[in-house]
Amino acid sequence: EAYAHWEERFWPALAHQLGRELQPARLATACPAPRYTVAQLVSAPRGLASEAEGTAAEGAAAAAPPSARRPWSAAVLRNERLTRDGQPREVRHLELDLCGSGIDYAPGDAIAVQPRNPPAAVDALLYTLGVADPHARLCVTPNSPLWRAWLGAHDTTA
Repeated sequence: EAYAHWEERFWPALAHQLGRELQPARLATACPAPRYTVAQLVSAPRGLASEAEGTAAEGAAAAAPPSARRPWSAAVLRNERLTRDGQPREVRHLELDLCGSGIDYAPGDAIAVQPRNPPAAVDALLYTLGVADPHARLCVTPNSPLWRAWLGAHDTTA
């Protein structure tokens, strides 16, 4: 609602600043296709990146192993910087507590680290997307043909 109110005022103000006439019909056709698809995932059971208590239905899903769509929230046991200060890239050694996750991790395997975002930023994004549940899990996927081809060649759900 706040975004819609801002947007209503933004385009006319921008057109005025640029000394141009606003052409709303042209704006709609000139907008590119969305760059991302946002989908809401099934709620994660307790221990799977969720702080809320799981329901009976979620408890049944807890037997399934974590995956890209059902991430595991692991505690960091060790976080050591491997590169010196001032290096253009920061490399770290992380040790994570995977007990109870069912994850079989071997050296060289890749993981994704998803840090927590500021709650106010999350609330603003969820409001803009029309997502009412603050504990909802969302999957944001780029719509580019190159990304779609990569997804087709790789299993991202295991």
